[in-house]
Amino acid sequence: SLLSTFAVKKSSPSSFANVDLEVVSRSKLDGLADELGDSVFALYCGPRNGPDTRGPYLLCLESSRFHKTPDAAILALCKSLAKLSVCSQSLWARALSKTFDIGCKLPSQSRSSYCSLQFHTLQQITELGATVAFTCYPEGESEPGGRVNEDSASDSSS
Repeated sequence: SLLSTFAVKKSSPSSFANVDLEVVSRSKLDGLADELGDSVFALYCGPRNGPDTRGPYLLCLESSRFHKTPDAAILALCKSLAKLSVCSQSLWARALSKTFDIGCKLPSQSRSSYCSLQFHTLQQITELGATVAFTCYPEGESEPGGRVNEDSASDSSS
């Protein structure tokens, strides 16, 4: 089946870890990060390839709240993006790429992880001109500098 081609059903209660939003642009993205304010946690904002100031620039952020599902995390980010000023909306529109990167925990002794998105979430992503990526991390690890969502963390929007 198509499902078995891409993933095996999850073997743990939750394989979802986090969602990073990565924006790549020829323009500096500090203003976009500043305007999103407390609704996001900026993981990185600056030149994409080290100290080279010729660009392109990278903004990597995630919701400032923990979410139990990738849908909840993505929709929280979409809600924040919907509140941007005309100037920041223009910066967003000119970005070279906008990617919602869903991080999944890869349970120990497992070779795959499973998560899915609801139709409404996919609609929101496409309306923003963004794409989706999936990154799997060995259980207990996260991306460098990132945070891993713990199942015990509280979340009012699941």
